[in-house]
Amino acid sequence: MTESTTSISAKLKNAAARFASGVTVVLSGRTGCVHGVTVSAFNCVSLDPPLVLVCVNEHSKIARLIEETRAFTVNVLSEEQIDLSHGFAKAGREPVHALAEPHQFGSTGVPILAGAVSHFECEVSSCQRAGDHAIFLGRVVDAGASDLRPLVYFNRSYAGLVHPAA
Repeated sequence: MTESTTSISAKLKNAAARFASGVTVVLSGRTGCVHGVTVSAFNCVSLDPPLVLVCVNEHSKIARLIEETRAFTVNVLSEEQIDLSHGFAKAGREPVHALAEPHQFGSTGVPILAGAVSHFECEVSSCQRAGDHAIFLGRVVDAGASDLRPLVYFNRSYAGLVHPAA
């Protein structure tokens, strides 16, 4: 990386930190080999067809598992799941035989976390490489939502939602 690229990367990282976002854990794998990662780069793309996208490091274990299984879930974490966010954000973790966290398996065979605000169960529609990331476009095959309050991330820390005065 050149000095100017490094400077732009630092500015980009700093500016992007000012974008408040929900916190998600993307999971892939099947019983016997499951992995997940905390991701903020998630977005709904289309209602018809139902599509979402997630961006993960192209060299990560989760990227390889998503490519192998052709399926993933996006779990939007609740305020009570800060520890899960930290746990799945730790670098160097290996895929596990079974998740320690409460979960169920969806129709694609990929785990869905219990206690999440919402989840999107997806089959991979396409994958595009961009810079150091893989962008997975997923066709949503099932989704669910609860009334729990979401975990929010802003400026490199967690934040709460403020409800406007009635």
